Amino acid sequence: MKKLLSCALVLAAAGCASSGAKNDVPDIVPHAQTIEQQQNASMEAKIDALTTSMTELLERLDVLNDRVAKLERIVNVSNLLVASTAKPTDAKAKHTYKYAPSESVVATCVASTFFSKDLEPAAAAPQAGRAKGTI
Repeated sequence: MKKLLSCALVLAAAGCASSGAKNDVPDIVPHAQTIEQQQNASMEAKIDALTTSMTELLERLDVLNDRVAKLERIVNVSNLLVASTAKPTDAKAKHTYKYAPSESVVATCVASTFFSKDLEPAAAAPQAGRAKGTI
């Protein structure tokens, strides 16, 4: 009886262990990709990096625009050149320094502002004791 019971347990355990489907084998080697799929994945990665870079650039330009808009005077910004911190010479910057990790763009520009200036000097104040209009 003990032999029969132990044989039944062994058969039940073996049956439970082998009840999986034939496709349950784990993939050790990844599926092969075609050359076109690899190129598409590479292009998508480059496009994602470019999109991120352009988004950072637009955010920085938005900050610049916001700061210029808050100035008390009218300011014209011209000859705006923008480059990455990896290649700041593209912005024709004369001086460079060590950029912080949060800095992503370098920009050079000409900022012009205008003010009014009287061309004629102010009339001299009349001297004490003399009436206005007399010599």
